[in-house]
Amino acid sequence: MNTAISQAVEEGNLYDIEDMVNAALAAGESPKELLEALMAGIKACGDRFETGEFFLPELLGSGEAFKAGLGILAPKRSAGDQVSQGKVGLGMEDVIKELKKQGLRDKVKVIIGGGPVSKKYADDIGADAYGNDAAQAVRLVRSLL
Repeated sequence: MNTAISQAVEEGNLYDIEDMVNAALAAGESPKELLEALMAGIKACGDRFETGEFFLPELLGSGEAFKAGLGILAPKRSAGDQVSQGKVGLGMEDVIKELKKQGLRDKVKVIIGGGPVSKKYADDIGADAYGNDAAQAVRLVRSLL
């Protein structure tokens, strides 16, 4: 696993994460391995948040770094990595499964939304909430806190 990428996500290093993921891909690391590194970083940040070492800004920064890294990986997924029709390629379903696997699902609220997904999809994958747009998502987050 790429520990530098995990650490960058854990620390919310939004400035370097895209270059790091691109360099790792160019060096031959698989998107799946890099996704595991991104998830390890999120888990480590969540652990530090749980112990009080990190606070909400660090948690949010880690999420933004994760999202930036994921944005690089999404178009790199191979045909064999694709999920069934009607699902987002490297989507929230994968993230929710990984959160469960890492024991973090009960500690994280998953909110999805926007044009590519629907309320039914959010319900099907076990997301906590669905928002039609960013404004609705903000209201949902406030209601879940």
